[in-house]
Amino acid sequence: MNYDNACGKLTETGIFNLLPMVDKMEVLLGKKLWRPRSAAYSILLEHLVAKKDIQIEEILKNTVFALENLKLKSPNSAYEIDYQLAVTYKTVLKTSNEKAFNYWEKAKLHIENSLALNLEQITAWSFYLQLIYFPYLQNESKIFLSEKINDAQQNEQNRIQEKLESFTKNNKQLPYYFAASFKELKDHLKWSKIDLSNFPNTIYHYWLDKSLNYYPEKTTRFETTDASHFFHNQGLEYSRIDLIEKAIQLYQRVIDAIDENAFEVYYVAKAWQDISKIYLQQQENLKAEESLQKAKDFYEVHLTSIKQNPSTHSHYADFLEYCYLYNGNIEKPSLNELTEIISIVEKESKGFYSRPYLYLMRLSLYKNNENEAIHHLTKTLILHELCIKNEVDELLQKYKDSNYQELYTFLQETKAFMLEITENYYLDTELKWEEIQTMSIEAINEYWIKRKEQLRKRKPTFTS
Repeated sequence: MNYDNACGKLTETGIFNLLPMVDKMEVLLGKKLWRPRSAAYSILLEHLVAKKDIQIEEILKNTVFALENLKLKSPNSAYEIDYQLAVTYKTVLKTSNEKAFNYWEKAKLHIENSLALNLEQITAWSFYLQLIYFPYLQNESKIFLSEKINDAQQNEQNRIQEKLESFTKNNKQLPYYFAASFKELKDHLKWSKIDLSNFPNTIYHYWLDKSLNYYPEKTTRFETTDASHFFHNQGLEYSRIDLIEKAIQLYQRVIDAIDENAFEVYYVAKAWQDISKIYLQQQENLKAEESLQKAKDFYEVHLTSIKQNPSTHSHYADFLEYCYLYNGNIEKPSLNELTEIISIVEKESKGFYSRPYLYLMRLSLYKNNENEAIHHLTKTLILHELCIKNEVDELLQKYKDSNYQELYTFLQETKAFMLEITENYYLDTELKWEEIQTMSIEAINEYWIKRKEQLRKRKPTFTS
């Protein structure tokens, strides 16, 4: 039920039917089912708060009661349940000015209980940081929901660094969790359109520097890859090569541990390519070329793995195109090599992706062959129709002031056609990839003209 609710699939009727369903389950099994009961209450509470229903006290009480009983029955999950209790009180925080501070205190108490049981929780630390940095205002005004909350937040902010330092004495991996949590706080503030002047940038960068020592003894592929992405993305954001090198170290750990590592290989090669771009920005061309060569060498060592996945094989083709266009002293692939690789990728993807056709289109333009470029674009239009309207928009911007006016005119006509049929459009293509492979250029062009007329005349699926 939690998944369906998160995806917005639960209707209001469905939400109000959750508790009666749990009641019947408990009667049939002859015992209390605290996990589904607490989940049903939590979903109902969230729904009532969103609807601005003021009658939430009884539901809040029952939600907390169910979660507390669940914690008694499942002590090994206590840190997760305390986190859910913290979320419960934060959910109702803005429903009452008088009780807001009490709710805030209880949310803080439970998130601290959760962290006391398990310090290595980015989600919980992020929640805690939101509690102490997020400005709780009355509706859309700039008036604080509660001055007590504001004062308590200031107090927590003043001692946050000392508090975090105290935890790292016995756990040298925690700086990464702190840094990642501050990053989530920053993203949440941005998403909420809140001024970032209150974001503790100095503290964040302190923990970001400290997190370079992160290398846990035991970890999972998901956790390691997640940490690698964090370091990679922050390295890109701040043009810090040391952070990207840290990402490479962690990606390599996954590559060494598993056989199906095609994506991690791509991530490492992409990291070296990104380091090369940073060196270019710093006008250190020799180091840029050395880093790009490391990316190329890494791909070549793991080429068998890369070729096993059409997606990573496509990324490898993108990398080679980047090398082809690179304005520097490196070994570059020929257009024939690029064509051969992307043709293989096209066959592997069997028409499910538009990228190979857009790639072939670009290769045709490198040869100044606009007709061939339009041919490749036409093939992906037949296969994907309006599903590539965003790509068409991007191409219009890219080639607006170029010398490829035939292509630009074709793109303009395609855009106009897409706008014409958008209202009643649904994807139901006729030709399959296997059929297109046997068709001549003329047959493909003729079919696309015919297909456009079919789509213009197609009746809507639903009529009012």
